This record gives sequence, structure tokens and C-alpha cells, in this order.
Amino acid sequence: MRLVDFLPFAHKIVQSVHEFAAVPVTLGSARLSWLRAWSVLDLDILQAHYYPSIGIHREPALHRQLHSLTGLEKPLWLGELPAHFPSSKSYSLEKALTVCHDAGLCGAAVWRWITPTSEGTDIEIGTVSPNALQSWLATKRDSAFRV
Repeated sequence: MRLVDFLPFAHKIVQSVHEFAAVPVTLGSARLSWLRAWSVLDLDILQAHYYPSIGIHREPALHRQLHSLTGLEKPLWLGELPAHFPSSKSYSLEKALTVCHDAGLCGAAVWRWITPTSEGTDIEIGTVSPNALQSWLATKRDSAFRV
């Protein structure tokens, strides 16, 4: 669907949720670089997914992308961070969470909590290690950041 066709549809959904439900509205943007495209939708929380890029479509590292998003008018959280990303030697979940925390994001969610099936396309991402996540979280207990 083209953006010009999607925006009016999404706008009606956002308006309906605001009118009939007492919940915040967000939209999961597949890339951080697309966040500004949703600014016309009156979202309550901005959301994007982050996966390290590889190959010819490389994007800047997470910290550089977040740093470039100055002046956002709504809180930002990452709706997906991969538990592991073997194709990127420099990626670690703990480092990514620290970058999100230090950038002042309102939260982040880890993809995946359950083991992917052997037929799944994201088997290399694996699952989050609860011990590693708790260890990281123990260093950030004094903040309002939610994982």
C-alpha cells in the first residue's frame, strides 16, 4: 500500500481509538528512519523496530539513528530489538538496551521471548536469556525505563 493511501486509513483508526477507548495509540514503524512519516497521525507513543542492517542497505548504528531523531514530540519506544543477531558481529542485546536507555527512550521490547520453530524465518535471532536481561536490568533499576 502506498503511504498516500495508508495515512488516511491509519488516521481514522487513531481517531477511533481516541474516541472509543481509553488507551494510548501507537503504530509499529519498521524503521526508525520512517518515524516522522507518522507525525500527522496524532499517535500517543512513537514506536519503531530495530534490527542491525547488513548488506547493501546498511543504515547507521542504533545510537546514531537515535541521536538523529532530535525534537520528537512524543515518547519513543522500540517495539522490537532482536535477542541475538549473528549476522552483525557488533550487536548485543545488552548494548542495544543501554543505547536505548541512554537516549531516554520510554522502553524497549525484545524479540523473541519464546524459541522460534525450526521452520521460522527468525530462528537465528533465538530467544532472550532471562539471566542476561535481569543482570542488565539490575544496573538500571533506578530509571523509569521499561523492558
